[in-house]
Amino acid sequence: MRSRVLWVKPIDLDPSNSLTVADIGEMALIQRLQPFCAVDLIGDDAAVLPANAADLVVTTDVLVDGVHFSDRTTPPESVGWRAVAANLSDLAAMGASPVGITVGLSLPGTQPVAWVEAVYRGMAACLQQYGGAIVGGDVVRSPQTSLAITALGRVMSGQAFYRHGAKPGDVIMVTGCHGASRAG
Repeated sequence: MRSRVLWVKPIDLDPSNSLTVADIGEMALIQRLQPFCAVDLIGDDAAVLPANAADLVVTTDVLVDGVHFSDRTTPPESVGWRAVAANLSDLAAMGASPVGITVGLSLPGTQPVAWVEAVYRGMAACLQQYGGAIVGGDVVRSPQTSLAITALGRVMSGQAFYRHGAKPGDVIMVTGCHGASRAG
């Protein structure tokens, strides 16, 4: 599957931009988020992803406001990037290449639209760098903001790496700094 890279106009996060999700409604918000998604995969009830001679690898992570991020300390682009990067890292650990993600977004009606668009801009930037596309998802009203990402990857049949397959003498490779995500 090919991802389409789109240029997205930066969103003004000026506090005077008081447009909220409740102001525009769910359908208008979805229309505003559609440019961040793979054009030929969004709009139906589900995405169809050809698998060929490969195994599909699936992983999900959830980020909750006040637990995994805070508006006081985390820019919205970073929230989106982190949500996607955590899932793509899980795919890579299994030896899979990213295909796409689905996004489950729960948020209060008072959430600024500019914040939501900035989160999606962060997700799109991570996907542009490491592969995959936003292929679907859901947006729901909630008293607390949370972001659930399900990532889909592909690995040649029978070639996935499993923890239980590790043996004494195997080489373990680590990238990045352990604990950095917990540090915020």
